[in-house]
Amino acid sequence: MTKIVPRYLYHITTKANYDSIMKSGILKTSEDDLLGNGIFAVELTNLFKRWNYNKNWGNKNLQEKLLKHQFQKSPNIVMIKIPTGNLDLKKLKIRSQNTLFQYIQKMRQYYIDLIKNTFSAEEIKTLRHEVMQKVNFMDPKELRLKSPKHLIFGTPVRFRKLFQQRKEAIEYIYKDNIPASQISKIGEVNIDELEKSTEFDSKKPIRSIFCALLKNTPEENGAKLM
Repeated sequence: MTKIVPRYLYHITTKANYDSIMKSGILKTSEDDLLGNGIFAVELTNLFKRWNYNKNWGNKNLQEKLLKHQFQKSPNIVMIKIPTGNLDLKKLKIRSQNTLFQYIQKMRQYYIDLIKNTFSAEEIKTLRHEVMQKVNFMDPKELRLKSPKHLIFGTPVRFRKLFQQRKEAIEYIYKDNIPASQISKIGEVNIDELEKSTEFDSKKPIRSIFCALLKNTPEENGAKLM
């Protein structure tokens, strides 16, 4: 098992969602019109080392995007630890974030060019707000139809070593629900409160958040090296 997948995977969600998981007894798969369906998780070593800035995806920091995806819903964030020993490896997929975000950048440029060819320069200037909405909020279902299948459905986890050799930012996708009895909360943080505390480093905000999430755990040491 450990040769194929890491011993643990980690899932970030809101406190409200975590409470719902504990109440229902199930960590359920979620569905995204663009990114497919499943339980989305990461491996911490890969997250801290590979999910940072990369010019190929527009100088975006994927660690920040991962946190903001939940922070936009609630400042109360929870990190869940998932042992892989009980997972069905046939249902565990991986996906290259490098390739995914390069593709999204490419498709966003396609939409920008489409809009430029649809509107005159004066119309774009006059309707800039509406035009930019069309670029930033493009129909994810349409984009999904044009996406390579492996970006939506994932690649079998047995190819993990190849992804590592390519120094990819890896996302894990589990294609089934997981009983709450098989997971545990490893950390929790209120980002609004953290930002007001002495533990928050404004020069390294992402590291501060992960250190708070992993405080007093063996995993905290990895976050401190970010």
